[in-house]
Amino acid sequence: MRGCVERYQSWIYLISILGGLAIGLGQPDMTSRLEAFLWPLFGSLLYAT
Repeated sequence: MRGCVERYQSWIYLISILGGLAIGLGQPDMTSRLEAFLWPLFGSLLYAT
């Protein structure tokens, strides 16, 4: 699993960024609800790296 994630890491990041951009532009009211999960997500990503 880890090898697969490391192999496709750039694509995963790119797809995540594009997905976030699409949600932000398409449904601006949803972004305020998802904002609550942003900082814990950043914290877990920093811990993992």
